[in-house]
Amino acid sequence: MNTPAGHPPQPPARVGKAALARLIQDRTALSTAQSTRVVQAVIDGLVMSVRAGKAVHLPGVGTFTPRPTAPRPDATRMKLSFKASRTLQDDLP
Repeated sequence: MNTPAGHPPQPPARVGKAALARLIQDRTALSTAQSTRVVQAVIDGLVMSVRAGKAVHLPGVGTFTPRPTAPRPDATRMKLSFKASRTLQDDLP
């Protein structure tokens, strides 16, 4: 990534599953495949929990909470909200 002299490189605008797996791999003794499975397991657990109507609280990150939308005769829908933890909010620039 080309950046002007004296300026640190900017982080990517989005971080995906592969990038999260690399972060885990860099901080642990896990292989790329193992790190990818860990990320997928966390995603699967989060999705399964909110689909079951359960809130998911990740300390230092925040809480994902499924909420029903306005009742309609043709469908029952859920909306997902996210509230960042105080720790995460305080760490943001």
